[in-house]
Amino acid sequence: MGLRRARGLSCFLFPLAGVVCAAVAMAFAYPLVFPLLPTRLFSVKGIVLESVCSLVPIGLSVFAAYSKWSALFWTAYLIATGIFVGLLYTGNSAVSNATSVRKEIARFLPAVVVLYLVALAAVICEWAGVTV
Repeated sequence: MGLRRARGLSCFLFPLAGVVCAAVAMAFAYPLVFPLLPTRLFSVKGIVLESVCSLVPIGLSVFAAYSKWSALFWTAYLIATGIFVGLLYTGNSAVSNATSVRKEIARFLPAVVVLYLVALAAVICEWAGVTV
């Protein structure tokens, strides 16, 4: 009974931790650490920040004995969200011009779409019960 209850609670807390981690990282941490991140490309700054932040859900999935599909979902989803939010900041900077904004969007938006499709495929595989 106790194990089932703890497993049920962790099933609720795992997605909540991932969503809170992504929201906090991109809403608060991204503007604060923006000047400290090492590159000029806004989307790469988002990748760096969300890669660090995605360690939380991946760590939870490893320690809570979740499937590899769940870890793949959260990794792809959080990195795609980091790139997307980074792209939202491209036009809001005084150092970017219209040409560089267009180039960065053309370069990284297809990656965002692919990562969201990978996340969707991971969810479908998890629901279908596909084993790795």
